Amino acid sequence: MEYTSQNQQCSNLHSKGIVMKTLPKSYFAARGLRETSFESLNEALMLFLEQMEPTVYDDPTRELTTGEQAVLRQDEPQPGPDPMARATVKYAANLALMLVLEQMEPMVYGDATRELTAEEQDILRQGGLVLEPQPGPDPMAQTTVKYAAIVTRSLSSKAASRRLGLSLGRIRRMIADRSLYSFRIGHRRCIPDFQFQGNRLVSNIAGVNKALPLNLHPVEVYNWYHLPSLDLFLGDNIDDTIRPLDWLKGGYDAERVVFLANRMEGPRGQASEQTRSGPTSENSSELGLAVHRDPAPPHLPARR
Repeated sequence: MEYTSQNQQCSNLHSKGIVMKTLPKSYFAARGLRETSFESLNEALMLFLEQMEPTVYDDPTRELTTGEQAVLRQDEPQPGPDPMARATVKYAANLALMLVLEQMEPMVYGDATRELTAEEQDILRQGGLVLEPQPGPDPMAQTTVKYAAIVTRSLSSKAASRRLGLSLGRIRRMIADRSLYSFRIGHRRCIPDFQFQGNRLVSNIAGVNKALPLNLHPVEVYNWYHLPSLDLFLGDNIDDTIRPLDWLKGGYDAERVVFLANRMEGPRGQASEQTRSGPTSENSSELGLAVHRDPAPPHLPARR
């Protein structure tokens, strides 16, 4: 869609936000989400963003258009320091959640307890399937929120160029050779910010990025970097497991993490570019993440 001006673009996005807030529950159910609302997802998204490791956001007056800043300043002022920065994050989170939801293709099937005959349901239950909704957190909603949080916290190519002090052409070459992890959602290129440590990349993360399978969903990549690995521990204490991202930040041998990344395998039969239309459920071993249990790798080298 083409917009006549930046102000018109901002007005359309703001109007879209109002529309998203009035969507019926069937909109979310058709995308595999339990009956919910945009407000409840957005609230969960803001909570998740607060739990994520802090990052250095770029100056909102440079990252946002004049029209977008005008909309933010129309909001009621919030107590505490730097309300403009907080409003920027909230605004970006709303847009990211809209984008993720719109990229999720509606399902072609409905509630199994209503769409199937009693005989068909009995056969499936005899096979061990549970057809009724189960209590507890909705794994699809959790993944949707996490995906939107990753999009919110991602940098554009221009923002990454400023952060690293490199030319835009260099950033594009790093994306092309996969030393800088990125993905596309809609027409937007996202570079997750967890790869950055201040104004540089996390030590040796470029080599690990290159070793990751091409067809992993962004949530799978985020989970892999942020969840403790049974194969990463200090000394002989196998219970003192470490997240791959912390391992790299700690300055330990990156070959160990590259080894683990090379053992991974993404979902089969999918395109190599990370362009899946929407998130999938995080149950069943974190989005279907398959880690081959090869023979034990060599003993951990000492910290460098």
